[in-house]
Amino acid sequence: MPPQAGAAQDEREKLRIQLKDGRFLTVEHAGVVGDSLVGEMKSGRVAVALTDIQDVEERRFNVLITAMTVGFLAGICIVLGASGSGEPL
Repeated sequence: MPPQAGAAQDEREKLRIQLKDGRFLTVEHAGVVGDSLVGEMKSGRVAVALTDIQDVEERRFNVLITAMTVGFLAGICIVLGASGSGEPL
């Protein structure tokens, strides 16, 4: 039976869940419904009892790390482009 509208609290886009038995699950569009975490996996809809969960990690986009990585890669491209042109740096 699908959860009622408004029943899920704080729906998250993508979670990595470690169960108490050591298994890991990646669950998308996850939310808490009653005493379970409910969401989607590649294999279909899943519900996990909150008491079976050891740890939860949420994937987040980090603007600072992304900007630093893009800047670093752009710098490497500029240096390689200048050194490949045959002109001294």
